[in-house]
Amino acid sequence: MRLLNTGLYFRATFAVKTYCSFTKAAVFFEGTIMSAEEIKYEVEMLTDIISIDEYVSHFLDVDLFVSCCRQCPNYGTVWSCPPFDFEAADYWKEYDSFEVYLARVIIDPAAREVVYGDDEINDIGRRVLQKEKNALMKKLLKKENAPDRISLLAGNCRLCGEGNCARKTNEPCRHPEKMRYSIEALGGNVEKMIKELFGYEMLWAHNGRLPEYYLLTAGMLIRK
Repeated sequence: MRLLNTGLYFRATFAVKTYCSFTKAAVFFEGTIMSAEEIKYEVEMLTDIISIDEYVSHFLDVDLFVSCCRQCPNYGTVWSCPPFDFEAADYWKEYDSFEVYLARVIIDPAAREVVYGDDEINDIGRRVLQKEKNALMKKLLKKENAPDRISLLAGNCRLCGEGNCARKTNEPCRHPEKMRYSIEALGGNVEKMIKELFGYEMLWAHNGRLPEYYLLTAGMLIRK
């Protein structure tokens, strides 16, 4: 565990190895997914907590990330994505701290030796990450045990399936009790945050080979 004096309080990053549990620690468990062959992986869960003032000053760039969102087909068609009827920066400032969760999906070395086709490798990455995103979402929603907590999840909402959000037909969200915004949609620089808080770089499939790991980020906004 490392302790960083932020000037406001001590920030702790936990990396304790446990099995089949979800705590403020690193959690390892195995998963499999079928494609051309069985893909094995394990998930390491890391957590950190940072004050909102520090997060806003170091990692928030609403204009940059909203401009990126405008290039995405989900812009204006998915309720978890911009544009919003509120100011993203103000959303952060309603809270006092941000508990960050990083899931490092570590691919089995044997699977990384295989060369896959473009469609196959994209399918593997999409299925693995969606499975782990769903698991993380369920666990964080359970941790919202008080009105002063709200979670932020990885990527856009897919509760209604890809391309089926009610926003496309100007209808209200079908699952407002479960829909959550992503860190990026609210202007957070996830890549910079991961590097500075946890020391990891984002990796992607390259030349038909799976990366050493994929990264998923989520978090919990907390009001005192």
